[in-house]
Amino acid sequence: MKESDSFPLKGEKCKSGLFSILTLQCHGCKKEFNLATSEKNSLGHYDINLRAVWGTMTSGGGAADLNEQLQTMNIPQMHQSMFTSLEDDIGKWWNGILKEEMAKAGAEEKRIAVEEGNFCEGVPSISVVCDGGWSKRTHKHSYNALGGVGVIFGQKTKKLLYIGIRNKTCSMCERMPKNNETPKQHECYKNWTASSQAMESDIILAGFLEAESTHGVRYTKLISDGDSSVFSKLQEHVPWGRFISKLECANHACKCLRSSLEKLVEEKPQHKGKGKLTKVNRIRLTTAVRCAIKMRTKDKNHKQLKKDIKNSIWHILGFHEQCSEFCKNRKNAEKPSAIDTSNTNENEDSNDDLFDDIFEKQYEFWKMPSDEEMANVRNATANELKKGELKEVVRDVQVLLDRLASKSERLVGNFTTNLCESWMSIRSKFDGGKFVNRCGRGSWHARCYGSALRKNLGPSWSPYTYSKVTGLPAGTHFVKGSSPITEPFQSQFTQQIKTRLHQKEKQKETRKSQSVIKQKGQIRIWE
Repeated sequence: MKESDSFPLKGEKCKSGLFSILTLQCHGCKKEFNLATSEKNSLGHYDINLRAVWGTMTSGGGAADLNEQLQTMNIPQMHQSMFTSLEDDIGKWWNGILKEEMAKAGAEEKRIAVEEGNFCEGVPSISVVCDGGWSKRTHKHSYNALGGVGVIFGQKTKKLLYIGIRNKTCSMCERMPKNNETPKQHECYKNWTASSQAMESDIILAGFLEAESTHGVRYTKLISDGDSSVFSKLQEHVPWGRFISKLECANHACKCLRSSLEKLVEEKPQHKGKGKLTKVNRIRLTTAVRCAIKMRTKDKNHKQLKKDIKNSIWHILGFHEQCSEFCKNRKNAEKPSAIDTSNTNENEDSNDDLFDDIFEKQYEFWKMPSDEEMANVRNATANELKKGELKEVVRDVQVLLDRLASKSERLVGNFTTNLCESWMSIRSKFDGGKFVNRCGRGSWHARCYGSALRKNLGPSWSPYTYSKVTGLPAGTHFVKGSSPITEPFQSQFTQQIKTRLHQKEKQKETRKSQSVIKQKGQIRIWE
C-alpha cells in the first residue's frame, strides 16, 4: 500500500476456501475495519466457494483443475474435502430440480398423447427414445466401467423423462477396510454389483416400470439401437410388455453395416481392389442404404425398402436396372429384356438360378470390350474384373444386406436416437471426457444430473438453477455468458437491453449539446 492510501490492508482474519475477511486500517484515525470478500447464502455456504465449485463441475473439472488455475493466479487453493462436500450438495440440488423438470415434461407428453388419442388399455401411451452409456470409453474391448447411466426421452417433447445411474464402487467403503478401519457413517453411492454390460437393460426396465406411477403414461414404442437384450427384458417384465414395439435407429443400423463391411474385407482381403469393395465403395454402400431408408419413410413402404436395401450392392457397382425411381442413374441404364421378377418370392432372393440369370444379363451389358480391343489399349486389361470374383463379392455382401433388410419394417420411419446421443456428448463434457474416474463418491451422479438439466433447460440452465437453489441473483456476467437466452431470463435481458438503449440515447443527446458550433465566424467549441 502507498502511504497516500486512506485504508491500507493490515491483514487477513480468517479464511474458508476462497472466502476471507480482510482487515483494513484507516490511515488517519487508525481505526480497523473488517471486509468480507463474499456473503453467505441461505444454504450456509459462502457464495464465492459455491460458485467456484459449480463452475468447475459444469466445465468438466475437479478439485485439481480448480486449484491448478488458482495457484497460477497466485490465489490460495481450496482443500479437496471442501470441494467434495460442496460437490455432493450441488448434486443433490441438481437432482431435486431435475425431478421437477422431468415431471413437467411427462405432463406435457401425457397431454399430447390424450389429444392425439394414443391409449394402451385406457392409459395414455407415448413413444420414447432410450439409450445407455458408461463412465469410461470401452474401445470395443474393455467393458468393465465402474459407472453406467441410462436415459429415456419423450419423442414429442424431446425432453428427458427418466434418468437412472448405476455405480459399482464407493471409495469410503473400500478405503476404510484396507486401513483396518471401520467405515464411518456416510452416504454410499454404490448401487450395482452385476456386470457393467447389464446396466443399460436394468436402467431402461426401471424407467418403464415407473412410467405409469410417475407420469401417468405407458411407453409403448421404443426407439433404440440394436441391443436386443433391452427389448426382450421389457417384454418379459413390464406389465404391458406385449404392447411394446421396437423401432430401429437408422443411424445405428447403418453404422453396424459399415462395421460388418470393414470386418468382411479384413477377413477376405481379396474383396478389396478397384471395382470391388474399396473404401469409397464401402462408404457409398452405407450411404445408399441410409438414403433408401430416408426416401421410403415418405411413403411408409417397408416392402420396397427391403428391396432397395438388397439392391444397394448392385447400385454401387454400377448396375441400375433394379434401382428405384429415386436413383439418378436408372434412366441411363437399359432395362433387362428377359428378366421377370414379378412373381419372385421375397424369401428366396438368394436363389442361385435367379442370381445367375440376373448376373449374366448385367455382366453382358456392363462388361468391358472384347479381349482383342482391350489388347490395343495400354493397361486396360487391369481394369477388367473377373466374373467369378465379382460374383463372390456380391454374394458375401448380400448376406449382410439380407440381415439389415429383415428389419425394414422397423426402419421405415427413419427414427434415430440422436436425442440420447446429444445428451451423451453433453454428459461427456461434464465428466471430463470420460478420462477421469469420478465414480468413487457422488461426483458421477452429480455430473449426470447437471448434464440432464442442461439438456432439458437449454444453455441458460446454469444461472437459472443457481438462482433457484440459492435464492440469490445469478449476476450480470453469469447470465450474460449463458446465451442464447431462454425463458427464465428473457424478461431480465429485455429490461437490461431497454436500459442500455436509453442510456445510449441520453449520452448521444449530451454529446450533441456539448458540441456547439457557433455560426457566422464565431468560435467552434467541441466536446
